[in-house]
Amino acid sequence: MSLIDVQALRDLKLLYDEGVLTAAEFAAQKAVVLQTTAFAASGELLLLKAASEGNCELVQALLAAGEAVDQEQPGSDGWTALFTAAYQGRGEVVRVLLAAGANPNHVDRNGTTALQLNMRHGFPPDGGRFRDRSEFSTSTFYQLLQAGAEIDRPDRCNGSALIEAVESGLAECVECLVARGADVNRVNRDTSSSVLGYAVITASYPEWISSGSERIVRCLINAGANVNHEMGADEGAMDIAQWEMDDAMGETAFERTVRLGARRVMWILLKGRAMVRWKLIYEQVMQRQLEPDSDYYDSDCPEERQLELDQRRQRELDQRASAFRYFERVVLAKGFRSLVAIYRRVLTAPKSALAKFVEIRFGRAAPPEILALILEFWKPPGGP
Repeated sequence: MSLIDVQALRDLKLLYDEGVLTAAEFAAQKAVVLQTTAFAASGELLLLKAASEGNCELVQALLAAGEAVDQEQPGSDGWTALFTAAYQGRGEVVRVLLAAGANPNHVDRNGTTALQLNMRHGFPPDGGRFRDRSEFSTSTFYQLLQAGAEIDRPDRCNGSALIEAVESGLAECVECLVARGADVNRVNRDTSSSVLGYAVITASYPEWISSGSERIVRCLINAGANVNHEMGADEGAMDIAQWEMDDAMGETAFERTVRLGARRVMWILLKGRAMVRWKLIYEQVMQRQLEPDSDYYDSDCPEERQLELDQRRQRELDQRASAFRYFERVVLAKGFRSLVAIYRRVLTAPKSALAKFVEIRFGRAAPPEILALILEFWKPPGGP
């Protein structure tokens, strides 16, 4: 409708005055009339809008008024109110919708489910990078599982809720899905990346995103993920992490850690018996150094944005350098287990013995700060 339905408002007021409607019911029904007017012009279904915004009272009023709980937004890929509520993490709205009979296994045109969208909560709808993990609550996740959501239903690209949870760094959800039988060796058809490959990408992100990545990688390996699966990169990949997939044809998860600088999970993969194809890795690193960093420069972007890109570039260069140094240590030690043995000898040796070794090796006594640096070198974050 284009004008406010004045008669409908008068009827509601009369029902309220006669005691038929409580104050809360009157407010909800009035909101239905007013907001239906506001959103009619845009063609957006009010139920989906209310679900997206977390307006639980309005959702309940609309359902009570006869709105179909699983109606799809016209012109969309088949999204329902449950989809929008799950994606936005609106736990109370999800509870109301499920109680009203919403189908937890409804799929859109891409084969996506509400559970997958809830696990995608870390990726904002405006195309930006990430939401703050503190905004995510597992309550919606567990509600969907309790309602009978299929935990491992593949979408059009053979993606799954597990892959989405791994990409978003949601360690608790990953562990739950794996415990319930989710396929840890699924490969996305668009990107040719394995679940473990996605975990490595997540581990390369800044600390506030990647803090659970060690836990995720350990969980996947313990559940039987193939650490030596060779991944590829389809040129038509539509994944948000496309830049992480570049030049990835045939690489393993460990080779991806070196390429992306995911230092914190390298030792977990090696402990899980990841193979080290050192010649291939050296070739990848050298090729990367010859390539221009076109992703980091834009002549038209504002100065603040360019500063942000410069900082991101420096962080990634530092990460890659750290990962490559660790890789070289593994190669020089002739394997991960040999490196661990050296690591333990260095850290457990008395400082006097370490000082004597440095003096013999370099022909002069080492100041205490140098010894501290040596110990720090052998004890980096994330394991040996």
